[in-house]
Amino acid sequence: LSVLPLHHTFEFTCGLLLPLASGARIVYLDEVSGERLAAAMKVGQVTAMVGVPALWQLIERRIASQISEKGTAAKFLFDTLLALNRRLGEKMGLDAGRILFGPVHRALGGRLRYLVSGGAALPEETHAFFAGLGLHLTEGYGLTEAAPVLTVAEASPKAKPGQVGKPVPGVEVRIDAPDEKGVGEIVARGPNVMKGYANDEAANRKVFTEDGWLRTGDLGRIDREGRLQIVGRAKEVIVAANGENVYPDDVEAMIGKLPHVSEYTILGFPDGRGGERVACLAVPEPGSEEDHTERIARARESLRVAIRKLPRHARPAIVHFYDAPLPRTATRKVKRREARRILERIVAASEEARRSDERPVLVTEVKRAVASVSGRPIAEIHPHTRLLADLGFESLTFVELVSALDGIAERAHLPPVDAERIMQCETVADLEAVVGELGEAPSPPPTAKREEGHFLLPEPLQKGAKRWMRGIQLGFYDRFMRTKVHGRGNIPQNRNTIVVSNHCSHLDLGLIKYALGPYGKDLVTLGAKDYFFEDWRGHYFRNFTNVVPVDRYGGGKEGLETARRIVERGETLLLFPEGTRSVTGEMQPFRPGCGYLVLDTGVDLLPIHLSGTFESLPKGGVFPTKRDLEVRIGPPLPAARLVEKVRGMPREAAARAIATIARAAVAALRDRKVFDLEAFSVADLSRSEADDPLVDLFHDLKTRFVPGSVEKPVRFYFSLGEKEREKWTVVVDRAHCEIHPGKPEGGVADCVLKTNPAMMSRIVRESYVPSPPEFLSGAVKTNNVALLQTFARIFNLTRS
Repeated sequence: LSVLPLHHTFEFTCGLLLPLASGARIVYLDEVSGERLAAAMKVGQVTAMVGVPALWQLIERRIASQISEKGTAAKFLFDTLLALNRRLGEKMGLDAGRILFGPVHRALGGRLRYLVSGGAALPEETHAFFAGLGLHLTEGYGLTEAAPVLTVAEASPKAKPGQVGKPVPGVEVRIDAPDEKGVGEIVARGPNVMKGYANDEAANRKVFTEDGWLRTGDLGRIDREGRLQIVGRAKEVIVAANGENVYPDDVEAMIGKLPHVSEYTILGFPDGRGGERVACLAVPEPGSEEDHTERIARARESLRVAIRKLPRHARPAIVHFYDAPLPRTATRKVKRREARRILERIVAASEEARRSDERPVLVTEVKRAVASVSGRPIAEIHPHTRLLADLGFESLTFVELVSALDGIAERAHLPPVDAERIMQCETVADLEAVVGELGEAPSPPPTAKREEGHFLLPEPLQKGAKRWMRGIQLGFYDRFMRTKVHGRGNIPQNRNTIVVSNHCSHLDLGLIKYALGPYGKDLVTLGAKDYFFEDWRGHYFRNFTNVVPVDRYGGGKEGLETARRIVERGETLLLFPEGTRSVTGEMQPFRPGCGYLVLDTGVDLLPIHLSGTFESLPKGGVFPTKRDLEVRIGPPLPAARLVEKVRGMPREAAARAIATIARAAVAALRDRKVFDLEAFSVADLSRSEADDPLVDLFHDLKTRFVPGSVEKPVRFYFSLGEKEREKWTVVVDRAHCEIHPGKPEGGVADCVLKTNPAMMSRIVRESYVPSPPEFLSGAVKTNNVALLQTFARIFNLTRS
C-alpha cells in the first residue's frame, strides 16, 4: 500500500522500486484518511506498507477512537491486554497480538507483515502501541543523498523504540568525533551514497570528510551491538551556558505524547550569556474561543507534570503556547528554525507586557526567601534568575519555598500562596508577580478536580475483591516466598500509627501488610498519581487497593495534607520516606514528610526494615524471583518524645530531625541493633547530615574499628564523587580512629580509594572485596592495594 508522494525518495525506492523488483502488487489511494486506509488494506490484501510517523499516528488514533466508543470497560480491557502483550514481548520475546487483537488485525486486512517507518523520529508511544497490537514497526534511517536508506532495524517483540538498526549490506556508518557519551555526527559511505554535488566543490567540501565519508548532519550513537540511535540534528543541539549539550529529539522522546497538548517542539533560545536555554513551544488541544484560558491551563499542567520528570539540564526554562499549527516540512518534521522565530516574537511581547505591569510588592522578601532555600547570596538573585536552570530547584526545594512564601504572606496578612502556581514559575520575576497578586485580590477558593476515565465498582464488590486479593497476596508471601517476620509484639494493636520503612521494590507494600497481620488489613499508603493512576492501572488501584493518589510533582503540600487527613481519621498510614524505590538496595535519606506529620498529628511512628525484596524484584524488574524475605518491626517511636527532642527548633529543622531519627531507627533494625531514642542526640545535627547517607555509612565504619590493628598512624582518603560531601578522610593509629568529611590535611594520604557511594557501601556493610575486573575497568581505583587490605583488617571487613 503506497501512501506517500512518489517524489519522496523514501517512497520512490521502498514503495515503488522495491515492490516492482519483487514482483509485488502496489495499491494507491485517492485520498489518505482512516476509512480509505482500512478499505484499501482489506480489498488489496496488503502485506507491507512504508510511512512517516504521521501516518502511523493516524492509524493509532483511529483504532483508539473506535475502542473508546465501546465504553470505559472496553477501553480498560484493551489497555490492559495491550500492556500485557507488550511486556511479554519485551521480557520473553513472545507475541500474542493476533490472538488478543484478532478483530484489529482483521480490520487492517489480516495480512500485514512489514510495516516500515522513516522520514522522522517515531514517537515511543506509537511504537509501543503497535508493538502491543502485535504489529511490529521497523524503523529505518537515511537521507536523499544515500538513495535513501542507510540503516534498518529488525522488527521484533523485543525491538526498542528509537533504534534504527544496523547498516544495510554494503553501507558503512560511523560516529565522527564522539563525545564522552558516544554522541557525534553520523557519517556514511557505500555504493548508494552520492559522489557529490555536480559542479559545486565548495558544497562538497562541507558535506564530505577528508577521507570521503558523507556528513549526514545528524547526531547519533552506536551501541555495543552496532545498532544506530539518532539523537538529533547537529545544527539543532542546544548548548547551555554551562557547556551542557541538550538534544531536542531526545527531550521530545522522553516527554512523549501529552494529554491536552496537540503538538509541541523543543528548541534552543538565547540566554544572553553566550549560551542557550531549553525552550518549548506548544499548541493546546483545539476548542472554542470561549474556553481558551481553560485549554491553556490544561495544556500547561500536562506539560508541567511531564517536564518535572526530565533530567534537570533538559527541563525547558521557557514554555509558551501558540494557538496555531506548528510549521512543518512535507514529511511532517517541525521546522524548528521557523518555530524559534515564532517563540522570539512571543517572548518579546511577553517581556514588554511584564515591564509595563511590574509591581514592586514584597520583592525584597521574595528574593530573600529564594536566596535562603537555594543557599545563594541575595546579591545573586535577580528577576531574570531561573529557578530550575540557574538555582537547581527540585521538588523538595519548591516545598521549602512554598513554606517560606506562606510565612511571608502570613506576616503581611495576605492569603496563602498557591503552591500549584509557584511550581509553574520559571524565574524570580514570576514568583514576585504571583506573590504580588496576593495583595490585590482574594485568592480563589480551591476547586475540586474531576477525575476522568476511571469507573468505580459498587462498594460491596470492592470489599469482596479486596478480601479475595488479600488472600492471594498473603498466600504469595506465606507459601511462594520464604518470609520471616520479627517483632510482631511491637505492633500497638490499640491505636493507629505512621509506619515508616525502607523502600526497594514493588513487593514492599504487600510484604508490610503481610507482616502486620490484622493490623495491616486496612493499611493506607500514598501513590504517585502519574504512575499508579494513569491508564488501566488507575482502575485497578482505585477499586482494589487502599492506595491514595497524590501529585509527586506538586510541591509536596498536597501529599502532606492528604496524609494528615488520613492519620487524623484514625487510620494507619504507611510512608516510604525515601520518596521512591532505591535503585541500589541501599537506604536513601528520609524526607521530612514523616516529621511534619508527627508535629501536626501527635501520632507515633512504627519503624520497619525489609530485606530480600530488592533481590527478588528490583526497580525495572517485571517478575519476582523466589527469595528469603525478612521483616523486622521495631518498637513505636512515641510522638511526644520526638516532639520533646526537637523542641525549640524551627519547624522545618524539627521535621528533618524527626525524619533523621526515624531513619536511624530503621537502620538499627537493618543492623540488628537496639535503637535508643533517649540516647540519640539531634542538637548538633546539621541539614546536610540529615540528608546524607554517607554520614551514616562512615558512622557505621567507625563502630567497626579494631584497636591495635596498626603500629603507626595511617591516613586513608576516599573520593566517592565530584561533590565536596562525597570526599572523606580516615586517620587511624594504634588506639584511635578519626573520620571526617573532606580532604586530608595538606592534601596527602597514604592510601587513596576512588569509587562510588554504592561500591563503598558494599565494602563497609557487606565486607565486599572488589574484583580484578572492577579495578581494570576503573570502577575502583587505588594507589596502594596492600594498604587497602590493611584497611579491611583495621575495620574488621574481612569475610569469615
